[in-house]
Parts: sequence; C-alpha cells; structure tokens
Amino acid sequence: MQKFTPLPLGSITMTDEYLCNALEKETAYLTSLEEGRFLAGFYENAGIRTPYVRYGGWEGLLIAGHAVGHYLSALAQAVASRGVDERVREKLRKKMRRMIEGLAACQREDGFLWAAPKTAAGYPESQFDAVERGETNIKTQAWVPWYTMHKLIAGLLDCAVCGG
Repeated sequence: MQKFTPLPLGSITMTDEYLCNALEKETAYLTSLEEGRFLAGFYENAGIRTPYVRYGGWEGLLIAGHAVGHYLSALAQAVASRGVDERVREKLRKKMRRMIEGLAACQREDGFLWAAPKTAAGYPESQFDAVERGETNIKTQAWVPWYTMHKLIAGLLDCAVCGG
C-alpha cells in the first residue's frame, strides 16, 4: 500500500486563471475585515473597553467566537499560499498578529478565553455548565461551546503551523 505525505501549503503554485482570481478576491475580503470587530466580544468578556462593535450574525449570538477561529485559519492559510502578493501577505500577517495579540490580552490567567455574550447566568463559562445540565436552548442557554472552543484553538494552531 502506497502512503502519501501531505505537502506544506506553500509548496503548491496555482496557475489556473479562475483559481488565481478566487484567491485574489479571498485575500481582498480577508484584508477588508476589522480585527477589532472580531475581538469585540472577547474584549467585552475580559472587561476591556473598546470602540469596536461586534460583527452581527453569529458573532452576536451564543456561538460568538467561532467565526474568529475560521478567520484565523483563513489568514494563516493565505499567508502560507504562494499565490499571494508579498505586500498583501504582509497585511495578512499583521492582521493575524493583531488578532493573536488581542486574544492574548483577553485571555484570563486560568487560560479561559470567550467571546459569546453572557447568558442569564451572568458568567462567560455558563454555556459549558448549561450543556452539562442538558440545557441547550441556543438563544438563552447554550449553543455549541465545545465546537466554538475547538474552532478558536484550531485557528490559533493554524496560525502557528501555517502562518509562522
């Protein structure tokens, strides 16, 4: 049986016009997003004042923070891509660093880091406790806190592995 070894992201060059255009549009979108808005929920839970307002959609609900993990992964993968212009790559790298520094500023001494709005229980960890009790109303009790934590950690790991 033949075994395959994965190639590092930066070892492939895309030349297809359609794919190159898609990568250019993706990196333009990534650079258009504001780190502060992604970090707003984390700042809020850490008690850090910020002028930024959370992004809407999921970032305003009990699943907030999981899109941050996706964003970190996308930044890291774009930084590792050979098809990205060096000036754009540097902008992406700076965004990635600002995200990581912002998250580090919000992380508690015990390691906990969370962006979702507080539930009626009044504390950020309440979603984990609610799931343990079987309380899973996604609007008021808990959505998917372990998935959210997984996405955040996966994004940080991608930054370390792919983003340098």
